[in-house]
Amino acid sequence: MKKLLLLFAVLTFVGSLSAVTYYVDTASTGSGDGTTTDIAGIHAAWKNISEISGLVAGASVLFKRGCTWREQLTVPVSGSPGNPITFGAYGTGDKPKIYGSKQATTWTYEATNLWWYSNTPNPNPNSVWFILQNNTIKWGRQEATKGELNAEYDWWWDSGNSRIYVYTGGNGDVPGDDPDQRYTSIEIPVRTEAIDVPSKDYITIQNLELAFFYSLNTSVVSKPIYLNTGDYAIVENCLIHHSGTLGLTEGEDEPLGHGIFMLHSSGTIVRHCTIHNIARRAICLRQNESGITDNVIIEDNILYDAYHAHVDFKGFATTSGSFDNIIVRRNYIYLSDDYPADGRLKSSCAVYIASGKVERTFKITNPKIYYNITRNFVTEHIGVYFNVSGAEIYNNTCYGSKSDAPWIVGIHVKPGWNSNIKIKNNIAMNMKSGCLWIGDSNEVGSCENNCWYQDGTKGTVFASINAIAYYSGDFPAYKSATGWDTNGKWEDPKFVNAGGMIPSDYKLAFGSPCIDTGTNLGLIMDYFGTTVPKGAGYDIGADEYGSLIRARIAAGTRARIRAGATMKIK
Repeated sequence: MKKLLLLFAVLTFVGSLSAVTYYVDTASTGSGDGTTTDIAGIHAAWKNISEISGLVAGASVLFKRGCTWREQLTVPVSGSPGNPITFGAYGTGDKPKIYGSKQATTWTYEATNLWWYSNTPNPNPNSVWFILQNNTIKWGRQEATKGELNAEYDWWWDSGNSRIYVYTGGNGDVPGDDPDQRYTSIEIPVRTEAIDVPSKDYITIQNLELAFFYSLNTSVVSKPIYLNTGDYAIVENCLIHHSGTLGLTEGEDEPLGHGIFMLHSSGTIVRHCTIHNIARRAICLRQNESGITDNVIIEDNILYDAYHAHVDFKGFATTSGSFDNIIVRRNYIYLSDDYPADGRLKSSCAVYIASGKVERTFKITNPKIYYNITRNFVTEHIGVYFNVSGAEIYNNTCYGSKSDAPWIVGIHVKPGWNSNIKIKNNIAMNMKSGCLWIGDSNEVGSCENNCWYQDGTKGTVFASINAIAYYSGDFPAYKSATGWDTNGKWEDPKFVNAGGMIPSDYKLAFGSPCIDTGTNLGLIMDYFGTTVPKGAGYDIGADEYGSLIRARIAAGTRARIRAGATMKIK
């Protein structure tokens, strides 16, 4: 009995150690052990990220809201099942910020609207961000010569003198156009990462804002959160923005930079995050060696304004590894109407699934793309490329093309050893090049109960199958040639506000042909959190018609998404 009591006491003591909460506050003296919110004394909060130490499974490290750190956190230890290491927030106010940048201050005036700064820790920073007085952030335009600086937010790297020049705009008065007065801040990136998780399991990252990160070339790429060969991470309620470079640097001719980068990270969940203004990929999954990355869930996020892809999972063709059961559901993914301001966008998609090249060594099996709302893309909304099998593309709503898009489709399956691709209950509308684009129909296992529609404002092709285009009056020919969509629709889905900027604009209006005309796919919740089915049957698209709030929205009530928030209407 005494031995049992001793064992219980030891376990209780170990549990109490693992449950320690530590605090980090920039106002602290940094002289304590981090175990209280005090700012002085032996138990005072830590001041700097570099002080974080002594963590064991179950520990939490909480950053004070309203504070900003310009350091990198490298996670030192793993958590364990039921006892993750958690990095989060405490207090009130804005999310704690971890910036990958240096704030440039004390600018030197050279000529009208032309100012320079020389205290740069990197060579060419490749990006400069201007934070305006209203907290709007402008991504600076990098020019090739000083003589090309002629508009506000232009900047140039003077390699001979290691200076950054900026053009401030305004009326040219001094000191009124001094960058220190005209802007809240000018941010110059110096780090590639905010949080590095190297081979550590069971890590939770929540309620943080991460911004302004550095990319140099394909070997040095920004990754604000880098999950590197560790499993069972959770990233939730985070705001990640302005990462990478858009300019032509170091011989690179494409934008470079990520938001969340996962390498060999199974069991990871990314949820309730807002990620935007990323130079290449908002959420990126990679596998570059043999083995399996599986059971990753990306859900309930707002992703927008990434130059290449917003959810991108891709294996490298020289390996025999695989992705299995990657779930992407209930995300709102879009490009803003005015993005990018410089007009250089070549391609950008919502969800990109690819094995990398045309070789058959890497496999992607059973990806699940459910109940997403996607808007306003370039190239494709949902793309499937090379050696993908068993993909389930269900109940997505895809709307619209960028006005300058050279080629854009809703759902695209590029031929290359794909098999059993299932496309059901989706809506795609107003795509420049077609709502559905299938290179080889033999790679599609089923395509049923979808609604494809063009109102003539973007394009006229409803579907392209095996290089044969089908137009408005070709629905019978399409069904006859493919055997698909016998219960599908080629008519206006009747959204509440087609072309609008918020998810509720893509709810189904009264009288929509997509109400109760879908098929049962075993799913239980639509984008807005409504249990399905609701009514006489299952609906087509990301909205299940029937919630009470819908009538108020249809009557003209509007809600606005603000950065860092996820809107769910039930």
